[in-house]
Amino acid sequence: MTNSSAVNGCGFWIRVAAYLLDHFIFNLVIIASAFVATFFIPLEELSERLTARDPQFGVLFGTFILLYRVSFEASAMRGTPGKYFVGLQVVTNSGGRISPFHALWRNIVRYLLLSVTFFLEVFTMIFPGRKRTVHDMLSGTMVVKR
Repeated sequence: MTNSSAVNGCGFWIRVAAYLLDHFIFNLVIIASAFVATFFIPLEELSERLTARDPQFGVLFGTFILLYRVSFEASAMRGTPGKYFVGLQVVTNSGGRISPFHALWRNIVRYLLLSVTFFLEVFTMIFPGRKRTVHDMLSGTMVVKR
């Protein structure tokens, strides 16, 4: 990919579609994991832990999401399966593939900012121009069409 093809990012709705596809995949993994967990943890205890919002499950799920995003964004796919299926990829400002460290930094920045500035993230993405979120700008990446 050349610098000129990495200039314009993709729009809001296509990124929402990728996000929803990824969360569908997360839910499938959670359902499968819960099914497998019933072989090791009694159903009553599993149900109690999930409804009590056990911090161990939160940490486990958060780690899974982080590893999922980082590993796919730094792979040859250059994005999560959701991004891949809608024809998007995550690249550096110069249009190159991001490293695992770069992907980790991008996602750490994303989670720190989303908890505080969700509307700013959306606001920067919907207006014309490069259509980059704040976490893309701070991490030196952008999401573009394949």
